[in-house]
Amino acid sequence: MPPKATPKKKDDKTGDRGSKPAPVPLVVPLSETSKEFYLVQIRDLEQRLERYQKRCDELEISNGNFHDKYVQMDSDKREIIAYWKQQLKLKGEELSDLSENYSGLQLTKQIEKEQFEKQVSSLQNELDRVKEELTAENTILNGKLAVLEEFRIQRKELLEKFAKMEVDLREMEEQNKQTIYQLEKKQVIDKDRLKKDMFMRVNQLVAEFRKVSNKQMAETTKRTIRENVSLTAQMSKMSDKTMELIQENDELKNKVKRMKNKIDVLEYNEKEITKKMLNCQKHITLLTTKCQESEGTIAEMQQKEAEFKKKLKEKENLQQQLENTEETIRTALHNSKELTEKLRDTETKFDDIREENSMILQILQDASTAIKDYLLSLDADDNTSESQELIGTQRDNMLQHLLMILNTARVLGLGPGIADLNRSRSPQTDVPRTQEKRKIINLPPIQLKGRDIPPAHYNLGDIGFVPRASQPVLGHVESDSSSEEQPEPKETHQSTGVQTLSMKRTLFFNDEMLWQAFPSTKFIENEVTKKPESTSGSLISRSKDYLRSRRLV
Repeated sequence: MPPKATPKKKDDKTGDRGSKPAPVPLVVPLSETSKEFYLVQIRDLEQRLERYQKRCDELEISNGNFHDKYVQMDSDKREIIAYWKQQLKLKGEELSDLSENYSGLQLTKQIEKEQFEKQVSSLQNELDRVKEELTAENTILNGKLAVLEEFRIQRKELLEKFAKMEVDLREMEEQNKQTIYQLEKKQVIDKDRLKKDMFMRVNQLVAEFRKVSNKQMAETTKRTIRENVSLTAQMSKMSDKTMELIQENDELKNKVKRMKNKIDVLEYNEKEITKKMLNCQKHITLLTTKCQESEGTIAEMQQKEAEFKKKLKEKENLQQQLENTEETIRTALHNSKELTEKLRDTETKFDDIREENSMILQILQDASTAIKDYLLSLDADDNTSESQELIGTQRDNMLQHLLMILNTARVLGLGPGIADLNRSRSPQTDVPRTQEKRKIINLPPIQLKGRDIPPAHYNLGDIGFVPRASQPVLGHVESDSSSEEQPEPKETHQSTGVQTLSMKRTLFFNDEMLWQAFPSTKFIENEVTKKPESTSGSLISRSKDYLRSRRLV
């Protein structure tokens, strides 16, 4: 616990306002509790100093690593620039080669186009001529085909008639043969019957003649003669009938002969018609072959025309590829310029980061020097009233010097604002401060490279080590052992140790202020813990990540 401050007099309230001289403060001897408290505070400050020193060493190591990375990035940048220059030169050579090839292809295309146009015109004329000839031949062949179709129909009808006549002729032949067979059979049967009848009649007549011969030879002879005459007449009739049948048979034979002659004539005509049809088929086959050849010629002409169109399309594609190549070259040149600008911006940012790093180191060195001088003065002085006054003076000077350092950091844009420092601070009442004449210790000055020191952004009491001039501080109330009632709290000056923030909170504010001031410091700490990468390809990606992290921070 810090010592309780002695209550001030009422006249101290108007010490700063009136024209009265400031009273001399009373020197209060320190108790054991206060000494222990100050020893604890000194140990805390020493620990903070060690941490600051460790932090300074880490920043120096980070700065060295960062410098090595910067040198590596610079060499990689030169290699990249040389590589892109070489690529640009190669692209220029390729562009010149492509331009020459394009001019040659353009000339060749023009010549081939003229040749193809001439070929197309000649082939078109020949195609028209062949088309007209084939059209005329097709017309003639269509007429011939119509005649052949009519002839085929007539031939079919004649063949049907011939087949019908042949069937009728066969039927008639069969009928005639059957009739002749029946007649011959009938004739033979009649002859046999007549012979039998004649023999029987002759036998009867002989028998009767023998019977009657004895009676009347004359009547028998007469009767025999008459019967002979009748038989002769019947025989003559049969002979006439036989002659008629023979004559009819001859007529049928003549008719069959005539039919055979007609069949021979028809067969001869059929053979002649078949020969004509074969000749027509050969002619049709020849015309079909010529038509197929004409179709093949037309297909070949169409194929040549398609090839010509394909050549034109390939020419357009080559022209488009040439335009795309030119666009790619322009894009590569533009990307090379952008990459050069990015490298230049990266170099500028690296210079700024290096300058900020040097400023941080200078500020930390000044702060550590001030704290070190103050601690050395604490070790050298005694616990007398004059030494206590000297310690207070040294403390005020050290705090003023730290305040000047923070003002400088704020001017450079590296420190937090007043609102950031007052976020977690509790309100305090206003207590007028006594004007004390302190001894001034010479501390190392703060240097700004090429800059003027503007008015201080921080005021006394902004950090939290000492109260502000416009804020009262509630002190502790000492209890009197003899009195039963407790006195009301009075306004007193509170010691610096009471107003000082806790160690963890102070370190947190310091680290937060450092990271807000220099976002690149946190990035450097993270980079130090990583493994170094030797490849030049990863260097570009790391530089991009670094720039992205700066934008995110």
